[in-house]
Amino acid sequence: MFDLFKKSKVAVIKTPLYSLADGEVIRIEQVNDSMFSEKMLGDGFSVKPITNDVFSPGTGVVTNIFPTKHAIGIRLENKIEILVHMGIDTVELQGNPYHINVKVGDKVTKDTLLGTMNIQEIIDAGKETDLIVVFPELKVDDSFTLNLTGNQKHGTKIGSVTLV
Repeated sequence: MFDLFKKSKVAVIKTPLYSLADGEVIRIEQVNDSMFSEKMLGDGFSVKPITNDVFSPGTGVVTNIFPTKHAIGIRLENKIEILVHMGIDTVELQGNPYHINVKVGDKVTKDTLLGTMNIQEIIDAGKETDLIVVFPELKVDDSFTLNLTGNQKHGTKIGSVTLV
């Protein structure tokens, strides 16, 4: 009779996230672009890379590669969509500093090299090299937790995303 008042069990899926490059992991609020720092595209994190290699921040499938090669969409194994954005205001570079190693439909892990970016070319163009990961589709009860900041190697577990 009072079954309506019983709490139902909620499935919680916690997925690990990894640094996608060697460099300094920072909170998204510290990114020098208000579109990201004010979380207009969603919560997330950033890495200020010290090498040209960009790896996947988690296990999933590539869903989109922007024509200008500066951004890659990935659907993680928990079905959450993420956007890996390489550099700030780099669209106008027309893909020149980037070489992409994956294609849409490829399965990726934290050890998959998504591509390379020529850091020096981006700096010479007056742009910033931040690698930004955002979760544009997190729901109200979902959350992203960043556990490690500072200098990290790619593949280091730095946080997780939890879906409820």
